[in-house]
Amino acid sequence: MSNNNEKQTGLQRTERLLRQRKKVLAMPAEEALDVIINSPDALPLVHSFTEEDFFFLVNDIGLDDALPLLSMASSKQWEHIIDLDIWERDRMNFRPVLKWFDFFLRADPGRLVGWLKDEKTEFLEFCLFKNINIRIREHDEDPSDFHEDYFTFDDTYYMRFIDDPSHPLSDDPVDQQRRAVLTKILNGLAESDHIKFQKILHEITSIIPAETEEEMYRLRNVRMAEKGFLPFDEAVGIYQPLSAREKTAQNRERTATDKDEAPFLSVSLYPEIMLTPDNLFAQSLIEFDSDPFFLEIQAEFAALCNQIIAADQKVIQERIQLNDIVRKACGYIGVALEHLSGEPGMSDPSVLASWVRKYSLVYLFRTGYGLAVKLKQQAEKWRDKSWFKQRDLPLSFWGEEGLGVLGGLMIKRPLFFDNYETGMLYREFASLADMARAENTLSEVMALDTLFSQIAIDPVLFPDHFLTHKNFLLTLWARHYQHLPRELAPISLEAFTSFFEVLFNRKGATDPVGSEEGGNRGKTGTIGDAMKASFLKWLSTETGLSNFQMTQELGQTFENLFTDIETEYGRVLAKDIEPRYVTLFLLQ
Repeated sequence: MSNNNEKQTGLQRTERLLRQRKKVLAMPAEEALDVIINSPDALPLVHSFTEEDFFFLVNDIGLDDALPLLSMASSKQWEHIIDLDIWERDRMNFRPVLKWFDFFLRADPGRLVGWLKDEKTEFLEFCLFKNINIRIREHDEDPSDFHEDYFTFDDTYYMRFIDDPSHPLSDDPVDQQRRAVLTKILNGLAESDHIKFQKILHEITSIIPAETEEEMYRLRNVRMAEKGFLPFDEAVGIYQPLSAREKTAQNRERTATDKDEAPFLSVSLYPEIMLTPDNLFAQSLIEFDSDPFFLEIQAEFAALCNQIIAADQKVIQERIQLNDIVRKACGYIGVALEHLSGEPGMSDPSVLASWVRKYSLVYLFRTGYGLAVKLKQQAEKWRDKSWFKQRDLPLSFWGEEGLGVLGGLMIKRPLFFDNYETGMLYREFASLADMARAENTLSEVMALDTLFSQIAIDPVLFPDHFLTHKNFLLTLWARHYQHLPRELAPISLEAFTSFFEVLFNRKGATDPVGSEEGGNRGKTGTIGDAMKASFLKWLSTETGLSNFQMTQELGQTFENLFTDIETEYGRVLAKDIEPRYVTLFLLQ
């Protein structure tokens, strides 16, 4: 009976800590610090944070302000901070090592010395090996025989600091801090356990650095892999589109978590807290509110985010940086959910949840990302054989939208050209609508490229003119209409003015801007059907394609082109044309 009561009491305590933890992580950093410090359960609350959440919390609060939390942190939390922040690929960076040693010393110097001495001996020895030279005084040696740079704590082991090649000046503040931090650690070690202190110094002299660093990196990778931070060569597989075999072996078995055991599971909460209701994955989780599989999905999502961090080789230290990773994961999972449902814009939580139950989140992410890769491959396959590449034209030839979309698709990991509609120039794909928009632009560019290849006029770059597909096409048409030589060359102002007079149908339109009769700002001039028919007839003659073929593939493109002309010049009189402000035609 007493065991059941103790278990119930422990469960209640853990559930209370879980609620507190969720509340703290959702708070602004300053408030979170006050709540933790003033909590009667401050120490167990700090220990209840997963290592990943604790790292982000400390960085959000600020290291100087978070010293009380660092003093209460568990050894695993300290170890995770070191694991996460000091490695650059498979090489240790000692700058962050000494930074964290400094903060740990300020938080609890005795504990740091004990932790390094008892739990991280090999790590301490390697750090000292890289920073100090050691000499053991023989019985017949006098202390004065040693250079003045050497110092000792026992008159037996003499040490001096190795110069930091990045800070060769001895009065450099960074180098002075390095020396001060290591001196404090050595002094604390000598005072707390002199025998162990001498043993460590003796072992430093026999270290094989390459083997030691490799073994520490291996052990670090094992610890990180348990949290989803796989080695780069494994983590990058998250961006590998699914193979045919993987698509046929997609179902998985979920293991329901016992409700009584749920609060004891160590799951990073930050990724879940950062979910916003506007993405399909978050909407699908509505159906998991009381589902026994929810904690598995929660842990799976945290591991997925960690794998993306490892694959992107990013050092994520703040909540806002993690938010970008969460948004990427949600975006491609959402794309996959739409794709699997066969209904773009699907938002029925029960339908979305059915796919989340059926497939792993890694499978869904790779499915969604695979659609972006497919679009990228389509763009690259076209580019290699395109007319525009054969003519050695820049991507800017395709205008702002074409340049943006092609530029986003042709980088190593494709991005969606957002053009600051949501505050960013590029972002991750987040829906099938994003995919469709990029695909439509790509299809339009490919169709225009095929069209231009039929015209058989080489584009000529003019130093004083910015060549685009629009002014390339419209200039050739205007020159044909004015019976000018069949070549791409700037049109004289006189010839263009004559063309401009007949381009617009101004019947029923109010006086355009600049009119001496009043300059009303009503309807603009429009391009009539006759001029559009003239354009299509000329293009058909040039390419050998029928009007039907061209309008099937490029009808809307041509309509948009005429709309651009009306918007730019519909309210301008021919006599007011200034060549330097005309971009849709090449003018002298």
